[in-house]
Amino acid sequence: MLTVRPGTQTRCPRRRTFEGVAVRVAQRVLALAAAIWHNHKTGQPVMRSLIAYDH
Repeated sequence: MLTVRPGTQTRCPRRRTFEGVAVRVAQRVLALAAAIWHNHKTGQPVMRSLIAYDH
């Protein structure tokens, strides 16, 4: 018996467009900038590198 999950027919994970990659990169840069700004504004001490949050 072959079953297919709903929604798997409409998307192909191997196809990446430039716009899609650009959006994902922009989201990560914005999240990293927001974390840096928040830590700066709240006076948080630098405890560790923010690279760990870039995943």
